Amino acid sequence: MARRSQLCRSRLSQLLLGVAPALLLAVTATPAASARPVSWSYSICREEDQRQIQRAIAACDAVIEHRRATVRQVQNALISRASMRVSRNDLTGASADLEQAQRMGADDPDTMVALGQVRARLNDPDAALEAFNAATDGGPPASFEAWIETGAIQLERRQWSQAVASYTNALRATSDAAKQSRALIGRGHARLGGGSINDAIDDYQDAVRYDENSINALLALADAHRVLANRGDAEDFGEAAFTYVRALDKIGPDSTGTEQRGQLARTYAGRGDLYIQRYLRGRDADDLRQASRDFESAVEADLQNVDGLVGRAKVYAQRPATYQRAVADLDRAVRIRPDDGELYRARGDVFTLIGDDERAMRDYDDALQRGGNQSYRTYFQRGVIYLNAGDYTRADQSFAQAVALARHGPLPPDLDTNTAMAEALWMRSRAAWNLIDAPGVVARDVALHARNYADEAAQWGPNQSRYQAGRCLTRSVAGGEWSTAEQACRDAIRLARETNDASQLSEAFGTMGMLQLRWALAGAPNGASEATHLQHAANYFGDAVNADSARTNATRAALYQYAQGVALECLGRQIEANRLMRQALETDRSVESRFLTHRIRHCQA
Repeated sequence: MARRSQLCRSRLSQLLLGVAPALLLAVTATPAASARPVSWSYSICREEDQRQIQRAIAACDAVIEHRRATVRQVQNALISRASMRVSRNDLTGASADLEQAQRMGADDPDTMVALGQVRARLNDPDAALEAFNAATDGGPPASFEAWIETGAIQLERRQWSQAVASYTNALRATSDAAKQSRALIGRGHARLGGGSINDAIDDYQDAVRYDENSINALLALADAHRVLANRGDAEDFGEAAFTYVRALDKIGPDSTGTEQRGQLARTYAGRGDLYIQRYLRGRDADDLRQASRDFESAVEADLQNVDGLVGRAKVYAQRPATYQRAVADLDRAVRIRPDDGELYRARGDVFTLIGDDERAMRDYDDALQRGGNQSYRTYFQRGVIYLNAGDYTRADQSFAQAVALARHGPLPPDLDTNTAMAEALWMRSRAAWNLIDAPGVVARDVALHARNYADEAAQWGPNQSRYQAGRCLTRSVAGGEWSTAEQACRDAIRLARETNDASQLSEAFGTMGMLQLRWALAGAPNGASEATHLQHAANYFGDAVNADSARTNATRAALYQYAQGVALECLGRQIEANRLMRQALETDRSVESRFLTHRIRHCQA
């Protein structure tokens, strides 16, 4: 045993003696960086070995500090070190390196593009644009990337026409099909932002044609068709649904890669929104189920996908039993993207459904602070809350802000100017005529404003029942234009029947009933008997209740039932009137006060 140990020690000694000179050389060969041959450090620096990135950075340091390094070598070392610093997310250091290289004369297009990209990530878009502008004079591929990056900043700034020009220049700067597809996608986004949705679709279609494997091109095309589909276009609904399926086939629903899972989430969320919006228009349960499945798939594919969470919240918001789940999903979305005003607005909408107006208003305030193209809907919803609370002055102010955004933008991409103007003016007319009894105002002036808003709303939304009903309502409140109001109500009833819209038909009948009741209580100045108008009122209120047999709005049905009781009471049919009024109050105790807000008093008064 002792002999074996001696032998082992002897072999170990020989091994150590054999490698000792190499170890000693390694120790003594670590002098100051300036003493190391610059060519050796330069070659290591330029390798940019990602597996030994710190070694490469140290080699770049050695070149930069070496007394014998040429200007060109230092420039290249600075550029290489900047690239490695970007990979480590040291953007400040990377910017400093590229700027130093530029000062030393490295102002070639590739370097300027790299400098611009770093500045853009450092949230200094003006400096980034300066660098990109310097690179656009260079040849491809640098000029292509410079124009692409310039367009991206202009998109962020909502400079739509400038972005269109930049992406067009990028398209001209390359003959590579995949790069042309990228440029077309960017130009499509710019055209979509500027309101030229059909031109955007043309660009997206060309982008798909240039690069059939581009998931981004397919999704951009599908999303653009979805915008038109969400405005009610059935043909675009089919195009959007088909294109989302194409994207899913390209990605592969069973893909496990991080990038692919993100693309799956985006695709499912887009298609889910397509179906939830159609459900909100037609209330088809199959659409709601499909939307629910898609949003669940989106969240399953990517737990951080905000669009999936927001979409699932919309599904939950369709039933009171799941309102709190909607809030929970939107809470998660806000934590992921705390600067997105749309998320606060969406959560505010759910709080409005719950009846928590205080928290809804807080969210709407937060949404407005963050801006964005959803500000129109935020002001609109604030106006609705103020209107329901009886704060008609603030309601009028909120709807006025919505009108201004509808006129000048920005608007949500799925909302066209005509619809936005009609809706905001229609609601502003309602807020305005409620101000007739407010202290310090001239009732005639307020009535005139309300009438003008309603008329303009009908111009922006022609041949739509609700806006004709609005014209009837504002005139009947002010009085004096009874015949004009009656014709507007008849038009509203006709249009609702033509579209087979039970909800709007109920509203049109109810508005005609209110007109007839006011006409009677005003003394029937047209020469007809008061009883004639009262009977008409009772009949129209009954039609209003019956038109919406599904009771999609129980409060509205109760209000019209109560009003029918009032008309019958004025006719002396007390027993029947008491029964209807009692049934209405059992459904909704607030209908009596709501009836009085229409400034219609009971006949005994």
